[in-house]
Amino acid sequence: MNALRKDPKALTLAVEPGRIIGAVPGARPGQEEVNVWTVPCMSEAETEGLIRSFAEDVLLYGGWCAKQVTALDLQRAGLTEAGWHSSCSCAAPQPCRHAQSALFRYREMIKERPWEAFEVFGLQPEHIRQRVREARKAAMQGVSVPPLPARSVPEADDWRPPVLSAAAAPSFWNRETPIGEWLLPIYRTARRYCESDI
Repeated sequence: MNALRKDPKALTLAVEPGRIIGAVPGARPGQEEVNVWTVPCMSEAETEGLIRSFAEDVLLYGGWCAKQVTALDLQRAGLTEAGWHSSCSCAAPQPCRHAQSALFRYREMIKERPWEAFEVFGLQPEHIRQRVREARKAAMQGVSVPPLPARSVPEADDWRPPVLSAAAAPSFWNRETPIGEWLLPIYRTARRYCESDI
């Protein structure tokens, strides 16, 4: 069991494949109410669909890598709460307040660390990332990339691209050196990188 968080309110949350376990102090001293959310693990077909979605949709996968995942992104990845069931030692009708607290805490955790959402569905985040890389590599096999055009920029160090020469300084610019001069090294580096064999 991987204990993820314990806060001053003493809600402890743990995530395992197929389960979210929450524990809170009970009404009596020394008593603890334990609740469990049972989560259906992803099938192999669902996992393949997830890999395909991540490999084909750069924005979807990029959101996960940037830790900017929305509820729609979770749904598109197949990581929904459909089919989840709760049980709790308090014997109240489900989902009880203990189970709801654990679920809310889990949702907060996923906003901060979205890759951990895969663990409750029985998937390992690094395994998902590796399979996405493999799927993208397989998709690129046999694809020919046209050569870059011949260098059309003069080699002279004093050459300035027209876009930088015409760049107007923004209102916050308080330097004596024109903004185009400041951007020139970045432009040259980017240009060299684009013309190199990547």
